[in-house]
Amino acid sequence: MLAQGIGRDCCMIVLGGRAIGDLVGFVAATYMRGVPVIQVPTTLLAMVDSSIGGKTGLNVPAGNNLIGAFHHPAAIFLDLSFLDTLPDREFSHGMAEIIKAGVICDPQLLSLIENDVELIMKRDKKLLYNVVMRAVKMKINVVS
Repeated sequence: MLAQGIGRDCCMIVLGGRAIGDLVGFVAATYMRGVPVIQVPTTLLAMVDSSIGGKTGLNVPAGNNLIGAFHHPAAIFLDLSFLDTLPDREFSHGMAEIIKAGVICDPQLLSLIENDVELIMKRDKKLLYNVVMRAVKMKINVVS
């Protein structure tokens, strides 16, 4: 970036899941003492957790998240169509985070998931939108 003459007036855009979001978020936090970053998460877990709150962390041989920074994104754009091609295992990781949020903060969300688990796992757009937005709102309340 320095070699290309990119200055503080840049904005980094990250398109990806948790790992790439953390990496680019950390670079944005430290490049020229901080430049804006826009998150475009492509996994369910990144949509409802890691893209929100500005916590960036890198794993190193000594342990996980030992290098990092807090750097809130300038914006987060969610597009649920990324979930259409997400492998079931990755989708389940995000659902586990949503269920955890429901257990801790929102019994109605937990009930919604229990009642419509088959539709959610089939990635019904309307239902999934409702579930994701509730989880995002809870995460924003927790980190703010």
